[in-house]
Amino acid sequence: MKTVVVGAGAMGTLITASLCMAGHEVWLLEKNGQRVKNIRKKGIFLDEKDKSWNSKFNSITSDAADIGTAEAVIIMVKAFDTEAAVQRVLPAVSEKTVVLTLQNGIGNVELICNHISKEQVLAGTTSHGALFIDDGHVRHTGEGDTIIGALAVNSESYTEKIKRVFDGSGINTAVSNDISSLLWGKLLINMSINPLTAIMRINNGSIPEMPHLVEIIKKVLAEGVKVASILGVRLPYDDPLKKVFDVCRNTSANNSSMLQDILAGRKTEINQINGAVVSYGKKHGIFTPVNRTLTELVVSIEQIKKA
Repeated sequence: MKTVVVGAGAMGTLITASLCMAGHEVWLLEKNGQRVKNIRKKGIFLDEKDKSWNSKFNSITSDAADIGTAEAVIIMVKAFDTEAAVQRVLPAVSEKTVVLTLQNGIGNVELICNHISKEQVLAGTTSHGALFIDDGHVRHTGEGDTIIGALAVNSESYTEKIKRVFDGSGINTAVSNDISSLLWGKLLINMSINPLTAIMRINNGSIPEMPHLVEIIKKVLAEGVKVASILGVRLPYDDPLKKVFDVCRNTSANNSSMLQDILAGRKTEINQINGAVVSYGKKHGIFTPVNRTLTELVVSIEQIKKA
């Protein structure tokens, strides 16, 4: 299947490598021109626990017009880049192209559907961990669940198509019929792990071993559950804290994407994660002081990096 992965960051590179290893035609659409040059020169590298894989890779461009029509598009850019990324990939999208977002945060689906029919759009989450080493080079740091679902009831064939491709590429995938549950379930995990790892400069596996951080997470989750409840969202798990701990342990060696961004001096997705809960809470009269504080702390760290 001819697939375009939009964004050559850690997770975008991991998915690209996985699909390439399974023999699929994969293109990378990347806005950073220097990164495009580097990957064309050096190729794609994927490090696993007990093996490494690398290959030459010329199917990368900053111009979607170079690609032709894609059968599938996977959006893997930061949430604050979603609008620009969708506009950039449109030349490769036809009325038969399926578009999947596996991004963090809330609001990506709505931005995508501003440009592409919702009958073509899938949303999902993945808990796989990937550490960005260099342009085109990532380390797979943890296995996790990948779950996808369609926005429209008549789009199940698209969902099954992506599931078959992912399953055959080593990304074992389940299907959900409740997209809101799926996205909010992932949001609560991200809002618990990402800001604390970024502030503390620790890997995911350190969190369950630090009792004071566990107490903070309990408060973060309580606020998130209240907001999800008033929105009518049914979470995909019964015990949010247990689920957070499961993800921490399954990706114990991973540096969260937010920590990787902080260490690299990049903008984070804090406003689309904890900040989104704060915004929804304010709109519906729910007090979210812990999520607000974490948001303000991470934004302040970003400003230090820019100074």
